[in-house]
Amino acid sequence: MIELQNQSSLKGIKKYCDLLEELKLRVKTVQDIVNKNVPISSFGEKSFADEFIFLQIRKILELIAFGSMASNIVEYEKLYSDYKNNWRAKKIIERLERVNKDFYPVPLQQTSAGAPLENVRSGFLTKDDFVFLYDVCSKVIHSKNPYSEIHKIDIKMSVDDWMHRIASLLWFHQIKLVDSEASWLVYLMHPETNKSHAIMAKKY
Repeated sequence: MIELQNQSSLKGIKKYCDLLEELKLRVKTVQDIVNKNVPISSFGEKSFADEFIFLQIRKILELIAFGSMASNIVEYEKLYSDYKNNWRAKKIIERLERVNKDFYPVPLQQTSAGAPLENVRSGFLTKDDFVFLYDVCSKVIHSKNPYSEIHKIDIKMSVDDWMHRIASLLWFHQIKLVDSEASWLVYLMHPETNKSHAIMAKKY
């Protein structure tokens, strides 16, 4: 049973890394539009470009949620047999809170060679940021009721700043496992391969 659990955990973290690869492509797409490497005119209207950008951001957030589900899949599927049909990111986050209160990625940094790892204290996408940004995306990408009052949507900071917060969360982070002294240390871009990569480590 332990061996089977370990196999499931390994499959889960591999799937997580695969999802991070897709996430990187979507982040780059958003940055290309924001930095005008892709002309806004190619979308026909600026509002269409905005909708496309926030659709990508919503998908990025969904990938973070699915990745957290995958890395906790052994415990997640015990409680939620319908896990293969889960698709609402906010609902997955709520369920993950029940499965593993420490499910959310913990961004780490090493201030100097040989120094111990430290938690990144600010500048990354927090759980509260996740919920806020997910709600903003929903407001932008859905067609507005033509009879409703027009309200400007406040996104708090620039899209580029949001992309940096997402990158800061995931660049090098820890995934804590339920009831275990082990955890995963995950690179968004491993320095040797530039690919997403996870290493099993003692709980930090």
